[in-house]
Amino acid sequence: MARYDEDMAAPLVPRLKELTVPTRLLWGDDDAWFPPDKAHELAAALPGAELRFIREAGHFSPEDNPGDFAAELLAFERELGRS
Repeated sequence: MARYDEDMAAPLVPRLKELTVPTRLLWGDDDAWFPPDKAHELAAALPGAELRFIREAGHFSPEDNPGDFAAELLAFERELGRS
């Protein structure tokens, strides 16, 4: 993480429109590293993406709020008919 540079991923954002799979973007509502504006930007770049915020979670939402994170994953699987 110490070497991460957001500019490295920036060239990929325009290519997100090429994705054709159902996408649910999960984002910690208290993410101090990437604010909610970035989540909305990425969701807008993903065709048909659904953005959900994980409450009481920061950048590492699976660790910060594993219960809500897992519930979102399971709900998404159910909606896709995979569980």
